Amino acid sequence: MKVLNNRAVGKICIICKLEKELDDFYKNKGAKDNCHSYCKLCFKKRSSDRAKILNRTDGKWKLDRRLRCRKYRELNKANIANNNKTNRCIVSRKYAQKNNEKIIAHRLSKNLPPPFDGAQRHHWSYRREHAKDIFWLSIKDHGSVHTYLLYDKDSMCYYRLDTGQLLDTKEKHEKLIKQVLTNSF
Repeated sequence: MKVLNNRAVGKICIICKLEKELDDFYKNKGAKDNCHSYCKLCFKKRSSDRAKILNRTDGKWKLDRRLRCRKYRELNKANIANNNKTNRCIVSRKYAQKNNEKIIAHRLSKNLPPPFDGAQRHHWSYRREHAKDIFWLSIKDHGSVHTYLLYDKDSMCYYRLDTGQLLDTKEKHEKLIKQVLTNSF
């Protein structure tokens, strides 16, 4: 423990073994220096690890946690709604600024009728001339396909994550979709 003018100003965490300032420790009235023996970072990691284990193994803990969260949401409904609305607006604005070509493509293809209920548009290219040239996929299939794709802003097309190949034609993209949906890699 680091002492300055007969007052503790630092402490060593018993988990990470690093010397840190007292502000980096949670308060604990039962301790001599009024701080926990492990730092906030280690405390959070330990709590998170414990929650993961309990979530997998202890059904009662999982149910109690769900009820606590539900009660918190009911008591703080107004604050949560305001924060969510504000955050959604901020995130939407940032996304639109970063991905203007995607917004334009979605708007241009918005009025195309889906061939089946729950169908989602999948753009193989976000270039303006290809905006209405799309694949219709189910939600599950759409998510599966995107796990193999990485968007390239310069070409406005996708790369295959497994091979690094640029999918700059509809045929290449269609081949990948067929491989993903049939699991034939």
